[in-house]
Amino acid sequence: YTLQRRQMVESTKESSSYASDIFSMIGTLFLFCFWPSFNAGTAYGDGRLRAIVNTYISISASVILTFTVSALVGKGKEEIIHIQNATLAGGVAVGTVADKNIGLFGAMIIGSLAGIISTLGYKYLLELLKKIRIHDTCGVHNLHGMPGVLSGLAGIVVASMPWRSYYHENLTHKCLSGGEHRTPGAQAGYQCAGLLLTLAMATVGGLVTGIVLRLPIFASPDNDSYFDDSLNWHVPQDFVAEDSALGSLIKNLLPNNIQLHEPPKQDANTIELVHENIPKQSMEAMARYSTQSATLPLSDLKNDRTQSTSLDESIQRL
Repeated sequence: YTLQRRQMVESTKESSSYASDIFSMIGTLFLFCFWPSFNAGTAYGDGRLRAIVNTYISISASVILTFTVSALVGKGKEEIIHIQNATLAGGVAVGTVADKNIGLFGAMIIGSLAGIISTLGYKYLLELLKKIRIHDTCGVHNLHGMPGVLSGLAGIVVASMPWRSYYHENLTHKCLSGGEHRTPGAQAGYQCAGLLLTLAMATVGGLVTGIVLRLPIFASPDNDSYFDDSLNWHVPQDFVAEDSALGSLIKNLLPNNIQLHEPPKQDANTIELVHENIPKQSMEAMARYSTQSATLPLSDLKNDRTQSTSLDESIQRL
């Protein structure tokens, strides 16, 4: 919030592409496969096995609910940002109680709630945050923030249960010093205090960090530099997505010596593409051209100025 500027919210450079979104799903798949190892890393004994099973059940439930809710709020179509992120919310939400005996049904409930909350957050909450000038670049609040709070609440509920019949003294192992014994209610209170303390530290820490970064001694980027990768990375010239209308496609694919003109003695509804000295690779990219000229209906070109056309369809039509 302290680093927010109006230009950041209104920037048109903060965008992605279809290919980038598809490739990013590889990361989602890796996280789905290995998230149980995150939750089971600090567990021991039978708790490690429970952590693995509970995490897989919870994250699978969040996947199902994410696809369902995304289709419901998207009028029958899925949104890639939901699938990339909210599908993993179940692994986040079950983290606090993953090694506890919550049962498969308990893991499914936690994962289902996490998938619903995270998906709705990406759908509606991101726009609300922008209105109050809070910028969330990667939707961290929706994937880790709200599911993390849900995980803390689940920890309070599980700690309040009569756990000694399940774990005997193992619940206090490596956690409490001096052999201190706490009642389930007392332990639930400590869990609640831990959740509130975490939220307070995150809030205060974020505000202090933002205030420090806004000090004059730190160089602040200008408004045009936000979301511009070319400042630190080598990027292709066509990195910024443009309209894929056929007119732009022809302009980008053909060499500079190609001219578009209306032939004087031909039908007014056609134009001629004169392509002398076209390089071989350009000819291959533009598909089967004749050796002298090719014609394209002028009406189709006009229509494609307002309707997006894929590269394959455009080449086939040419």
